[in-house]
Amino acid sequence: MKKAYIVLITILLVSCASNNYDNVDVIKGKFKITNRTIDKNCKEGYAILTGNVYDIFTGTVGAYANISIEELKVGTSANEKGDFYLEVPVGEHTIQILLSGSTTMHKTIKFKEKEKVEVSVLLGTVCIW
Repeated sequence: MKKAYIVLITILLVSCASNNYDNVDVIKGKFKITNRTIDKNCKEGYAILTGNVYDIFTGTVGAYANISIEELKVGTSANEKGDFYLEVPVGEHTIQILLSGSTTMHKTIKFKEKEKVEVSVLLGTVCIW
C-alpha cells in the first residue's frame, strides 16, 4: 500500500511543477552573485561562472541541475552536491538554470576577461491546496 501513496505523491508533485493548475504558487527563485574575483588561470577572452544550486521545495542541493547559455550553445550540469563550473566567453550573456521538477531561471550577467563569478541559485515550486 505504501507504494501506491508514493506514486500518487509523485504524480501530484509533477502536476504542480508543470504549472497547469490554478492552485499552484510558483517560486521563481533567487539568483545571487556572491563573489567576483580575478582568476589568473582563466583562458584569454573568457570568464568563469561557478556556484551552487539549491532546491527550495525539498530543502536539498540541486543535484544535476542544468546550467546553459542557449545563444552560445554551451552548458554544464551541477554535480551531486549542486556545484557547477562553466567557462564563458567575455560579454553579456543570459544564463539559464533548470532543475528537474522546478522552475527555470534566466539571469543576464556581464562577464569580464579572467573574472570568476560565483553565484548561489535557489529554485523550486510550491503547491498550495
